[in-house]
Amino acid sequence: SRRAVAAIFLAATGCADERGADGGSWPSIPLAEERASVMTFNVENLFDAEHDPGKEDWTFLPLAKKTGPEHAARCGRLASEFHREQCLRWDWSESVLKIKLERIAAAILQGGRGPDIAVLQEVENLAVLERLRRGPLAAAGYRAPIFIEGGDPRGIDAAILSRFEPAGEPRLRELPGGR
Repeated sequence: SRRAVAAIFLAATGCADERGADGGSWPSIPLAEERASVMTFNVENLFDAEHDPGKEDWTFLPLAKKTGPEHAARCGRLASEFHREQCLRWDWSESVLKIKLERIAAAILQGGRGPDIAVLQEVENLAVLERLRRGPLAAAGYRAPIFIEGGDPRGIDAAILSRFEPAGEPRLRELPGGR
């Protein structure tokens, strides 16, 4: 129903009335049609090809930027041998990123215009999200994305692409007990 989709959207964006979590009423927002579609998609490490200061995103750099003992030392601190090798040897170049963006867009669009609301997991930053939205997803008509920086040390967060305007300012709510 329209109210269920609105409730999911509001809850996901943090725009819901605080009473909604306690069983109170959800705010009512008008929708243009009787139906709206929602998709959730783990885009699995949607990183750009640049280092974000303060983030442990060293694996997702072009090989040309993975030189010297400092980079090797960063990679050497990773617990898994598999992740150490990725950090040292993966070539996360612009051409690799372009292919990833195109494949994500193809999955979201699935031959049509895509869902009204797409909730994405494992997005590095607003810049790479905007690149997806304005590039291979441009025809989908998504408004400015919702992206809130979280506390993950690698810099992966959740984001929302939507054709609807949010009902308020989105907020990140940390769950008790951490991860």
